[in-house]
Amino acid sequence: MARNATTDTTQNVVNLVPEPIQTDLSVTHQAPVTISLLPDLSTALEEPIELGYMYWTPVNIGEFKRGVVIGIENAFYDRVDDKSGEVTELELPCVIFAEQKPDGTWIKISNGSKRLVAVIETAIKTGAIVPGHTPLQLKYTGKKKNSTNGFSSDTFEVKPLRFRAA
Repeated sequence: MARNATTDTTQNVVNLVPEPIQTDLSVTHQAPVTISLLPDLSTALEEPIELGYMYWTPVNIGEFKRGVVIGIENAFYDRVDDKSGEVTELELPCVIFAEQKPDGTWIKISNGSKRLVAVIETAIKTGAIVPGHTPLQLKYTGKKKNSTNGFSSDTFEVKPLRFRAA
């Protein structure tokens, strides 16, 4: 599926500034704000997590990430046809996940495994996961052969985390 190559200039408006929503990570969404009404930015604190993210491709069974789901969004990747060499754009729904590193810092990762996306999407719809709030562990459990074709898909174990009472 190809994206439209034209640029919508209405999206290049200078008065769209991210405003934090209420989450533990202050995950941001864009909301219209008048620049002249912003306070002095020299006193502002940085958010604990960058807006950009990297794609997580687990290799070893048992690899895991701990953090919170931010949501599901479509990412666009180039796909090269092995036979013709033609490059087309692939739209891939991905889980966007904020991972807490051992030193307490946060990074964002994404993963487009259809099985992982389906589990997270269902858990969000049913309220089992609240994006930005429910701590989770995503654990890679290997590949499983698909029943509909000759390919294999990554599988994951998704478990909510809880804390011991003090």
